[in-house]
Amino acid sequence: MVNLNARLLPLDRSDLYEIPLDDFMEANGLGMVDMDEPAGSKMDEKGEVLNCHFSLRLTEVSDQVLEKITRYLEGCGAPRGSFLVLSDDRKIPFGVNEGLAIYIDASGSSDGDAWQGEIEKLRNELTQLLESDGQVQSSRELPNETALYLYGPSLDGMTTRVSPFLESAPLSNTARLEKIA
Repeated sequence: MVNLNARLLPLDRSDLYEIPLDDFMEANGLGMVDMDEPAGSKMDEKGEVLNCHFSLRLTEVSDQVLEKITRYLEGCGAPRGSFLVLSDDRKIPFGVNEGLAIYIDASGSSDGDAWQGEIEKLRNELTQLLESDGQVQSSRELPNETALYLYGPSLDGMTTRVSPFLESAPLSNTARLEKIA
């Protein structure tokens, strides 16, 4: 099983990790992502995703195969603190990226569609701003705020890039930042 230390919604998890990994594994004769086993997410009491997981079917369990899979997932952006869980309960750690959550106060938003449009616009602006320093991999509507989840090689690098922009943008000038990986 792949346990990603990432706050991803199911579609984001599938698009960023499961589908590309499945294509890579099949092309290299390593097995496949096990679509028959349910994937899932661990959530807190507010409904925020804490981490997510999905299963694999390997053609063989060897150090070489496990190394190829973990390196591929790191290339996809897997955060530090991720790990493979083998059938004998061994855990193989992997992950290279750090994570940054941006929480935006949603208590004043009354029009859901307009709010979603503003969040999508902000997400796109942040992705362009980050360039090679990271990417917005997912977002989540929470009871009183919206969370954007960014992953990249350096928490400091992402924070340095996004902080001035967030302070000047009306939607996010009171944003709260939190390290998540």
